[in-house]
Amino acid sequence: MCSTRTQQHYTLFSFWQLSIYPRPTPTLVLLDTPSPLEWRIGQVRREVCGYYFGARTHVQGVIDRWVRVEEAVESRLHSFRDPTEPLNPGLLYTGVSALTASVVVRSRALPVRFLLPPLSFVGAFAYFLPRTAGRVGGWMEELEGTYAPRAGEIRQTSVAHTRMALGMLGDKYREGREGLEKGVGRVVEGIESGTGLRLSGALGWTKARDDTKSGSDEDHNHE
Repeated sequence: MCSTRTQQHYTLFSFWQLSIYPRPTPTLVLLDTPSPLEWRIGQVRREVCGYYFGARTHVQGVIDRWVRVEEAVESRLHSFRDPTEPLNPGLLYTGVSALTASVVVRSRALPVRFLLPPLSFVGAFAYFLPRTAGRVGGWMEELEGTYAPRAGEIRQTSVAHTRMALGMLGDKYREGREGLEKGVGRVVEGIESGTGLRLSGALGWTKARDDTKSGSDEDHNHE
């Protein structure tokens, strides 16, 4: 009984006795639990930001590709230009020729209106800027050989046949002209021998005959 009372007094003394060590401060943990509305707003914001950055990346890629295309086109145009051939007024004359052709044929048939202006442009371009036109033609032949080799073969064959036909036509024209000149010359000589008139002098053929004769004499002397 005495021991029990002693234990109770010791317990009360220990309860009221202050500790020599500081008590630890309790840690408060705050749990941030968003509401369903806040969670939905955050999800929508993240989706919108993702779409925005995706669209921005796509647009930037398109812009970069367009810039590369512009640089390639600019480089190609610079490669077409011949430093020894001034573009002005050659390009001006070329444009005026195409515009004049389009104005002249505006009341003609549809095939003529469709074909003559570009043909006039190409012809004027080749005439006023021959070196630049040659470079452009070479580049087009490269494209043709790369993407349409069969069409290139057909075009080259057509061009070769056309040149042969034009050469034959030129030869026939020269032969016919020479034959006509000889026939007219014989007629004039016959008239001169029969009438005594100097038609060749009036027509200006005397000097040409003398030049031809002197040229033939020089050829014989060289031989």
